[in-house]
Amino acid sequence: MRIVPEYLINENTVLVEGIYDEFANLWSKVLDKEELLVVMLSPVKLINHTLLKYGSDFQGAVNSSKHILGEVKTPPIHVNAKLDIWLIPTRSSKLQSCVWFSHSHIKDTKAVGRKKTEVHLSFGHTYELLMKEISFNHKRQKAAQLKEHITKNSLGTESFIAEPIRGFYIRESEQELVFKKEDSDGETEEDK
Repeated sequence: MRIVPEYLINENTVLVEGIYDEFANLWSKVLDKEELLVVMLSPVKLINHTLLKYGSDFQGAVNSSKHILGEVKTPPIHVNAKLDIWLIPTRSSKLQSCVWFSHSHIKDTKAVGRKKTEVHLSFGHTYELLMKEISFNHKRQKAAQLKEHITKNSLGTESFIAEPIRGFYIRESEQELVFKKEDSDGETEEDK
């Protein structure tokens, strides 16, 4: 495993999990495509660092998810819709044992015992998780709902631009903004 001081979560990031170094510093173990990296930032700091680069932050992403999905204990977060990056935490982000899976890299799940789940991932990876399959798939479903909602809102509504028959002539004055209607010839009501 290669140790790096920082990292930007991207479309090849499969998962992020916490790992302690020999001095009890919480760092991140990242599965990037087919390489394991150790990043010298905790998972939350790594995710926040990435979100800041993409124009958001960790708390904003959590608040947004809770606003859209309702009160969810461990909400998935939107990192970058264009790159299809949606992260699913397995438990509280305050716990070292929280694993952040990239929604787009989860291919399938399989129960292996009562409270264990195999998560089949992109690039042939498999992660055995100490969680019931139904619980993990519920988290996947919440991430899919978040993705659908944000994607739908990002598309906007269909519209067309038409030249108005009348518009406004707006002039700044020292005391107030003055609005006057103008006709299609560009004359204001005051000019007539």
